[in-house]
Amino acid sequence: MASDTPGTATHAPRLWRIWGQFSLAATILIGAVYALTEWSQTGTIGDIAQIALVTLNAFVTLRFGHHIAGSLGHMFALLPDTRSDPQAAVDRVLGHPASVPFGLAFATLIAFGVMGIAPWPFKIAIQVWLSLFLFSGNLLIGAAIFAIFQFWIYCHSQLPKLDFRILNLTRPPLLAFLVVNGQVVMVTAALACFAILAVVLSGYEIDTITMVFSICTLLLVIATYAVPVVPLSYRLQAAKAAELNRIEQLIEAHIRRMTGRDMYPDGPPRTPSCQRWTSWSRPVT
Repeated sequence: MASDTPGTATHAPRLWRIWGQFSLAATILIGAVYALTEWSQTGTIGDIAQIALVTLNAFVTLRFGHHIAGSLGHMFALLPDTRSDPQAAVDRVLGHPASVPFGLAFATLIAFGVMGIAPWPFKIAIQVWLSLFLFSGNLLIGAAIFAIFQFWIYCHSQLPKLDFRILNLTRPPLLAFLVVNGQVVMVTAALACFAILAVVLSGYEIDTITMVFSICTLLLVIATYAVPVVPLSYRLQAAKAAELNRIEQLIEAHIRRMTGRDMYPDGPPRTPSCQRWTSWSRPVT
């Protein structure tokens, strides 16, 4: 997958490929052992839906990382600080070394959470394999969450440097960013639905742990949209107000020249207050 800029074809980094393939393989293998253990001790596989959905989550996450690498490369090729080497920027988002320990920590948290729920209190072997299965199934999910955080950091540092003039209708970097963020939001929402559905179909008791997991999952979906887009919306509003203020001044000056009145009888116009905001923006000129 390549961008419109020559020589900017990008791909998923090596760390993402290795970590993702390891996580998926471990999820499939341990899921099979967990299913066999449950069947041998209970005569049935009651968690077959959960096993399928967790494995599907790992597979979709791995494939989406390969897919989004091209769109990220296209976006980074249009940003001022990353256009010289978009692949390096993609590597820092999807293949940051800290994503591995973050994924391990996230998977460990999920595994201990399941142990706290204790859906198999009298069948220790099933409980252990269930925890190991969910641990392996969330290794790549944790790395993907870290990649989202890295993407937010790039948005925070790069978007204020873009040209946000309202009459500049093309704005290729902005359009590329919206494409990437839209894909991230949609896939995150789909994975969140799978995760919550897996909890529901597993038949676990709805306690504090499952409620916290479900709420945090939904908050992550909301954050994938709000964290990048809300500050961008404020920036565009500030740019619109500045442009309208400039047009108003030009019209007023033209009318005063035609009528022979003073240009600014009440003094020069003041800068609109909407331009003096902080967060991710810099003043619009």
